[in-house]
Amino acid sequence: MARPVLDTGETAVRQVAALGYDIEDVRHIVLTHLDLDHAGGLRDFPPAAS
Repeated sequence: MARPVLDTGETAVRQVAALGYDIEDVRHIVLTHLDLDHAGGLRDFPPAAS
């Protein structure tokens, strides 16, 4: 628990790409709560952040 294994394949941007979508296709992101391990990948989707 204290040393999580960080796998880039588990990031949202990689999972979206694996589904065949481009990051430009993600236009909106809704945060339900602010856990940094969940919200940390927001910068991977610049079109949704602007």
